[in-house]
Amino acid sequence: MAESKNAGVRVFRATHGEALAIREVPVGSVGDLFHGEGIEAVWVCKQDEVIDPDWFSQSSVDLTVML
Repeated sequence: MAESKNAGVRVFRATHGEALAIREVPVGSVGDLFHGEGIEAVWVCKQDEVIDPDWFSQSSVDLTVML
């Protein structure tokens, strides 16, 4: 039987706080999504950081991809 091309693929609902592991940091938390040779993917939730609403504020999730 042929192995599925999606075998081993994990899907996380990052906006719901899902991750392989979650680390607490001084201003919130970091969720590990993937670690491979020379690459990692994480989500960052800054819940305890003071933000000046006159400088920057948004009501939606922001996604940044760095290569």
